Amino acid sequence: MLPEIGEPPIPEFRAPFAQAPGFPLTLTSAKSPLYCHSQHRNLARLRRLEPDPVAELSPATAAARGIGEGDWLAIATPRGRVRARAQLNATLADGIVAARHGWWQACPELELPGYDALDSDGANLNLAIGIEAADPVSGAAPHRCYPCQIEKLA
Repeated sequence: MLPEIGEPPIPEFRAPFAQAPGFPLTLTSAKSPLYCHSQHRNLARLRRLEPDPVAELSPATAAARGIGEGDWLAIATPRGRVRARAQLNATLADGIVAARHGWWQACPELELPGYDALDSDGANLNLAIGIEAADPVSGAAPHRCYPCQIEKLA
């Protein structure tokens, strides 16, 4: 059926953007294994284990931008901007930013903040990933492959 709509019969990877000027890195998003999608960041027992939004980077990607373990960083895309704490991961490919989605709830017990889901100083990855490159077959947004740039926040 796929060839009938102009698609290859076997799925193949196609980057949604060949190159986006000013956004040389690739953002991918995933959920944290600690939480149920965007829920339970208000639970102190879980929040102690992962207190802040996280973006994993290779040591080389981080070093090239003066970013160290635990630094706050801005993740900018052609669509928007969010923030996260850097977590270095030597097994991650250079040029990849692997951010975790679902951050909005506060944890009053630990005095940890929530994040405004509609604010560029928040941590809502959905604000930063557009649907202009949605998959032509499924209609899915490119949550696993979107152009980005990162910078260390002061």
